[in-house]
Amino acid sequence: MEKSLKKYKWLILVVSVLLISAILCGTLFACSDRKTADNSDTHYEHYDTIIENGQTVAFAKTMAFTSASLFEAQRSGADGVHVTLVATVYPENAENQNVSWNIRWADDAPLKNTPVSEYLVGSADSSNSHRFNATCKKAFLNNKILITVTTEEGGFTATCTVSFVGLAESLNVTGTTASLTSTAKRGQYYAMNKNGTYTFNIGATNSWGVVGATDYEVILGGNGELYFGDELTDENSNSTWRNVTLQSIASRINKYATASMNGNTLTITMGKYYVEDNQSQYTYKYNNGGVEWDEYHINYYVLDNFYDNGTFNWETFEKDYDARALENFERLESVYFTATVRDKLSGASVTIPFFFRVSVENVYLNNTTAKVN
Repeated sequence: MEKSLKKYKWLILVVSVLLISAILCGTLFACSDRKTADNSDTHYEHYDTIIENGQTVAFAKTMAFTSASLFEAQRSGADGVHVTLVATVYPENAENQNVSWNIRWADDAPLKNTPVSEYLVGSADSSNSHRFNATCKKAFLNNKILITVTTEEGGFTATCTVSFVGLAESLNVTGTTASLTSTAKRGQYYAMNKNGTYTFNIGATNSWGVVGATDYEVILGGNGELYFGDELTDENSNSTWRNVTLQSIASRINKYATASMNGNTLTITMGKYYVEDNQSQYTYKYNNGGVEWDEYHINYYVLDNFYDNGTFNWETFEKDYDARALENFERLESVYFTATVRDKLSGASVTIPFFFRVSVENVYLNNTTAKVN
């Protein structure tokens, strides 16, 4: 029994040694997946390395040049975007550290019949064959280029798949559920019903013809100013408006609309109040309990201590109130909201102007009678 156990122990030991040897041979050469600190926070999560001009990076499985880096290089007079790739032979104490490099198109590249040297060239560093200096000369878009390093001893290989990410140069609206309209003072804008939800498809273009990556955000704003104030109600339910100032419509946008991005779809949801509703519905009570509504919808009733202030001059107040009310009414014809979609990767953006359209909400008969002869 003891002899059998010893026999199995020896067998297990031999198998373990063979497995370890196989693993060591299989990893004699490997490519490094480590990222540089510069690329630790990138939006291009599907690439190991995003190249910027002059970078030196550990040899990675995938790598990408961008249209932005190539544009900057060409604008400065450089012949392209330069990058130095560094490969590592394992084990690091292997006697023969020599490697060779090769650049070629991927088998399925549409440009595979065109010389790859028109787009990407490279050569080993004369002082260290582990360093490969590559230059991207022009965009190769939806094609893939393979950079392969091969060990002189054993012929082990590692390959980096190189892509070109075409960043957006401009954004545009390619489709929407909102209606584009215009007025003399407001110009062109998308008219939207309150409580309505509208979608916009955002398209991205560049001079290369292919946009490889986008990362959108939406920023709400507005154009123009109106008089707004803070509504206060006293213990007798008397409404007054204080701190009335000329405010940008952009600062009030969250009261009237929300927006979100999902992929390349922008969704704008309008609130349940018109701008006039938040400026109007202004009521104030006289001592006799009567109620009056503001015909100009402006909330410009600014009376501190209305009932206790014996120096209040009603005539002066009405003149001031009517003047500001009319000014607000005229301003209302030109204000509008904006939703700006911005690509965080390229900085390209498109701004969408929008505002309420007054829609039909009901129909009714006057509470009268008529006698027909």
